[in-house]
Amino acid sequence: MQLVEPIPLAEMKAVRKASATELRWQQETRGIVIAGVPVATDDRSKTLILGKRAQAQADPAMIFRWKAASGEWVDLTGAQIIAVADAVADHVQACFDREGELHDAIDAAETAEAVLTVDIAAGWP
Repeated sequence: MQLVEPIPLAEMKAVRKASATELRWQQETRGIVIAGVPVATDDRSKTLILGKRAQAQADPAMIFRWKAASGEWVDLTGAQIIAVADAVADHVQACFDREGELHDAIDAAETAEAVLTVDIAAGWP
């Protein structure tokens, strides 16, 4: 008869937190919809949006032709670009906040069962 050695609690927590981090990445980069327009939130898109935000602040009257995540072209005012950049930043922060909450809950768990009851799939923005 072969005995199964239990996984150390610290290792279980590390694996569970890594899973929560992977879910955060998926949620962060899945994109969002702002005023009916799909906006990509992958790293390249976030960089481009941030650059346009700086440009919009320098010249708020400027009109920007932007390609939505759907492939549709939209004209955005400087104020709209700033609003898009702020919404993307808020989305990203909310994803990191949720990941942090999950890591805290996992760290606080005192048993393997408690680690596994932390629902890492729920509560994402």
